[in-house]
Amino acid sequence: MLGAMRRGLKWLGFSVLIALAVTIAGYWIWLPSASVMDRESYAAMSAYIESGLTGESHDLGSVNRPVILYGRTTNGMFRILPPTWSRFDSRMMRFEAVMRSLTSHRFERNFRLPAPYIFTNDRSMAASDLTEAQQRAGYGTITFSKVIFNHNATHAVFYTEHLCGLCGSGEFVAMEKRSGRWVVIDEQGTWIS
Repeated sequence: MLGAMRRGLKWLGFSVLIALAVTIAGYWIWLPSASVMDRESYAAMSAYIESGLTGESHDLGSVNRPVILYGRTTNGMFRILPPTWSRFDSRMMRFEAVMRSLTSHRFERNFRLPAPYIFTNDRSMAASDLTEAQQRAGYGTITFSKVIFNHNATHAVFYTEHLCGLCGSGEFVAMEKRSGRWVVIDEQGTWIS
């Protein structure tokens, strides 16, 4: 009896390992390549920032002043992805979101913006990063999570926050690649101040 239980447990353990290996292999096959994800991440985030450079109050800035970007990704927000985004919320995208939110990532200067931009690693926007005039003008820091893609990198979801001293907001952004350009198709705010 004890021998049969041991064989059953070994078989169960072996089955779980096989299922896990198949899941991980499917996950890696499903994903776009690392170079595609890197290139498209910067393209999607750049398109999002560009769409917010209107120069109005509480926007992301304007083409006439530098955009301030926090140089590392924010993590963990994908556990509360909006449930209404069914086309962005496949099991694989959610799994990818959880996996990618486990670690932080440092951004490089690969953003393509019509405005100059500054990287800072100080979330409080240290005076050394901005001139006094920039601080008085209400410049804020934009933070991003890692960008999550569907299997062919035509849909993207990320979380972003715009922190500008006494004001700020956080939101999920859904984007779609149309005719070779990323466009915002939905935004869902999580907080505003």
